[in-house]
Amino acid sequence: DSAVAWHRRYFGNGTINWNADDDGDGVSRLGEYAFGGQPLITDSHTMRIIPTIVTNHLQIQFNRRIAGSSELVYQVQKSSGLIHWAPLDGSEISVTPTAPGFEEVVFRATAAVSSDTAIFVQVAAEIPATAQFAP
Repeated sequence: DSAVAWHRRYFGNGTINWNADDDGDGVSRLGEYAFGGQPLITDSHTMRIIPTIVTNHLQIQFNRRIAGSSELVYQVQKSSGLIHWAPLDGSEISVTPTAPGFEEVVFRATAAVSSDTAIFVQVAAEIPATAQFAP
């Protein structure tokens, strides 16, 4: 599905508002679309980002739409204080198909984890401006 087609399926031809949280589960419409949620059913527990430490490296596991199947751009990001976010250096070490249209990604950070520095991570998903309102 394109983002607009997905939005129309759930919300008709109304104004597109990717920031709305229609089911009150703390996940925006964009998050529901990007990570496999249902926008009208409380289901944030199914859209998890799972961090683990493996051989002193941070690994992030998350679901996303199959690469190349949508206009979404995903990026694993880091922050030391939850204000400024930057790309986390690393690479995808595995990608496994899961539910129809989705895959599970395991991303591994390049740098070793240090107990001296706090790090917060998020997986950002965005729709390029040129694709947001295409018919």
